[in-house]
Amino acid sequence: LYYLIAKFLEGGPLRETAE
Repeated sequence: LYYLIAKFLEGGPLRETAE
């Protein structure tokens, strides 16, 4: 599961939405 989260953060799709 961590692997998918790390990949997601790498992409930055949720990062911008999390802000």
